[in-house]
Amino acid sequence: MASNTLSLLTVDEVRALANRLNNRAQSPLGTDAPETARDMCLAAKVLRALVSGFDPNFPVVFPANGGSGQ
Repeated sequence: MASNTLSLLTVDEVRALANRLNNRAQSPLGTDAPETARDMCLAAKVLRALVSGFDPNFPVVFPANGGSGQ
């Protein structure tokens, strides 16, 4: 059965996550697969775009299980 649990991050925390993803993708130690590095860079761009224009302290709520229904 799917859980109703929600997680909360601020916009600043989402931006920090995007920065970590981008930095990991750029690092030679971060990934050994070029497609994984490209995916991480794209994920970072998507996260930044999703929260652009919001106040840094604005809460971002999402399903704790990632919305996978598990």
